[in-house]
Amino acid sequence: QHLEFDGVVCQNDQIARGCLTILRQAGLEIPRDVAVIGHDDWQVLTLDSVPPLTSIVNPTEEIGHVAARKLLDAINGHPHHGIEYMPCRVVQRESTLPLR
Repeated sequence: QHLEFDGVVCQNDQIARGCLTILRQAGLEIPRDVAVIGHDDWQVLTLDSVPPLTSIVNPTEEIGHVAARKLLDAINGHPHHGIEYMPCRVVQRESTLPLR
């Protein structure tokens, strides 16, 4: 659609790797023209990409523990309501400009 943009946040690292390839094929330089960030920090993909891919990491083990605890509480008649936020972190690599 010929829209100008300077960053792409992808749902996972696999999509981000494909995005890097397509952007480079279009003649764009990563991250000077467009920054790209993935999700999951799957190091098989992030460290071997060109350039190395910045990625968001979720605490998946902790999320699993919280979900299981809430499920057991609900089964025992004590359901939880609302939203619980879990902290995530960004692993900075060369596909984005340095964080300030």
